[in-house]
Amino acid sequence: MNEHFNRPDIARQLIVFSGLMPTNCFTDIDGFTLYNNGDAYIIFEIKCSGVLPRVAQINALETLCRDLNQARPAILILAEHGFPTSEDVIAKDCTVKQMFMGKTWKYPTETVSLKNVIDAFIQNVKEKKNGNN
Repeated sequence: MNEHFNRPDIARQLIVFSGLMPTNCFTDIDGFTLYNNGDAYIIFEIKCSGVLPRVAQINALETLCRDLNQARPAILILAEHGFPTSEDVIAKDCTVKQMFMGKTWKYPTETVSLKNVIDAFIQNVKEKKNGNN
């Protein structure tokens, strides 16, 4: 399931951040896009079920989302998956644990997929763009 990778053979290669800076904690971002050429930013981080993101990672991603939100709507989604390590993780099927929008964290009251949250966010952005608040 590698239809979105130019080089799936190297996509699994780890990037080691050690030695870059003595005090900062670097992080990668699992998903980041500028939706529809500028209507909104969508950021997501996916962890294995039961694994929590590091506090430094959450702080960095939250700050990024806050800053981006100054220019256009932005959402940060933290999700988890239960796929075995021998299988690819299908992002759309991951379960959302929390979302950061505007200035607040929101927690789903029921099980919701990453795709459903992104679809709802995009629909909200479209409605606001068309003046249907």
